[in-house]
Amino acid sequence: MTDFEKLQQMDIKDVHKKTCITIARLQDIMNKNFDNMDSATRTYGFIKILERELQLDLKDWVQEYNHYKQYGNIQSHEMVYTEENKQDTVNQDVLGQQDSHISLTTDPLPAIDTWKQKDNVHTKIQKKNIKRNSTKNNNKHLNNTIEISIPQTKSSYKTVWIIMIAVIIILIVAGIYFINLASHTNSHNAIQQNNMQQKNIENKQAHPQISLIDALSDKEDIDMDSETQTPLSTQQQSQSVTVDSKEDMQTSSLNVQRTLTIVPKKEVWFAWVDTVKKTRGEKYTKTPYTLTLTNNTAFHFGNAILTLEIDGKKYEYNQYSITYLLYDFQEGFKPITQKEYRALGAK
Repeated sequence: MTDFEKLQQMDIKDVHKKTCITIARLQDIMNKNFDNMDSATRTYGFIKILERELQLDLKDWVQEYNHYKQYGNIQSHEMVYTEENKQDTVNQDVLGQQDSHISLTTDPLPAIDTWKQKDNVHTKIQKKNIKRNSTKNNNKHLNNTIEISIPQTKSSYKTVWIIMIAVIIILIVAGIYFINLASHTNSHNAIQQNNMQQKNIENKQAHPQISLIDALSDKEDIDMDSETQTPLSTQQQSQSVTVDSKEDMQTSSLNVQRTLTIVPKKEVWFAWVDTVKKTRGEKYTKTPYTLTLTNNTAFHFGNAILTLEIDGKKYEYNQYSITYLLYDFQEGFKPITQKEYRALGAK
């Protein structure tokens, strides 16, 4: 009993469970329904699974299937084999007849000819067998190459797709990295520029670019604190000047002296003017400086980052801009405008 006959006697459901091949396809294989088997690669795969899972040898079935694919009919395949067998039998009969004829003849020369004919017939039969075996081997070789080449092409396609996907992912990751790096550097440069601008502004405010002549001149300069201070009308300015002059007269009559200590937190330039005696002075210092005040005094500071100490009181200022102050013996320090400062006697 051949392995294919063993397969036909097995339960088709058990074979389906072991091999996971559909029942319809198993029926086509068992019944040799080659017409229903369009894909040769799938058919070879099914046969390999059956041979592996059921421990069978289905080479004869594969040869019939290959012959069907080549000639298109199973019967023609069977007829070829029957005709070849008939020719072999005929050749054998001829050889037998020649042997009997040789035995009957007494002439040695005809016997030699018959032996030569017999050898020729044997060589022809051997050549036919060799050709038939070669064709079978070629078919097997083609089947094996088909079975081997198709999975390789599939695997090669898979590897190509995997490589392409990996390259795309690497490019995306690299692009994201460089974009983030560029944005980080831009933000860092922007922060540095902002810091430099702030430092420049602080330096300009702490060290105003103003000369002593410009600070004491009568030109119309822009007041740095004009935006924060409300401008006074001419009547209010005249009233304040008259009131200050009256108070100055009162304080001068009393001949009161007070000691003012200017404690700069940063280096500062300042100027002052006695509103009664019209005496002026200026100083650039980093250390505390002491003045003796006998009358109401107006001050012009390059920056007001400092502390003023007088009569046991402290006045704290943290203004980076130019500041004008008036010390009143009765009210203490109060801010004034540039025009008021000049009206009180400053140049």
